Amino acid sequence: MSRLQRPTGAWTSSRDPANEFARSLAKVLIIQGGYSNNPKDPGGATMKGVTQGVYDEYRRTHGLPLMPVKNISNSELEAIHRKKYWDEIKGDKLAPGVSYVVFDGSVNSGVAQSVKWLQRALQAMGLYQGLIDGILGQGTLLALGGVNDNDSLIARILDRRLALLKALKTWKRSAGAGRPASTACALSGRPGQPAPLALRSSCSRPRIN
Repeated sequence: MSRLQRPTGAWTSSRDPANEFARSLAKVLIIQGGYSNNPKDPGGATMKGVTQGVYDEYRRTHGLPLMPVKNISNSELEAIHRKKYWDEIKGDKLAPGVSYVVFDGSVNSGVAQSVKWLQRALQAMGLYQGLIDGILGQGTLLALGGVNDNDSLIARILDRRLALLKALKTWKRSAGAGRPASTACALSGRPGQPAPLALRSSCSRPRIN
């Protein structure tokens, strides 16, 4: 198959829920990097995508003393990403590639916003007529069941994500402001494969319809 061709339906058949979370988390952590505490970042101190506020909430919930997010353990990192993001987007029910992009969007911009990008993309494909409410419910799952071109869906999600990021005031503060969305595009292929060239190039041409 040419890399310019978009496989239709292939991702759903190759879904492996048991391993997809681990694969998706590994990709998210590539983008998130290590520790940062940029005063221009509204999230504040952050370690591998987990902010100090989120880590404090996790530690309080488990009756543990608060500590700097810089010292977060790998097991805590995995538990937070699974419960706060992956489970909320029902990642085990999404096709590989789609699950990763929605998951990555959730970590960077919140679950509700990431699901809205998904819902708008499905709406543009004529598959979803429900509310754009940021809740991944039965209506959104039914719409996902009608997708036969996951590359097209992912491209539409990333187009909306990049368009919103460019509209933010923080976009002009850093040349790397769009790196999470652009890198997510490059990493959104099936396990062991890069995203098709046609999909990766879509990140440079925002489309709103």
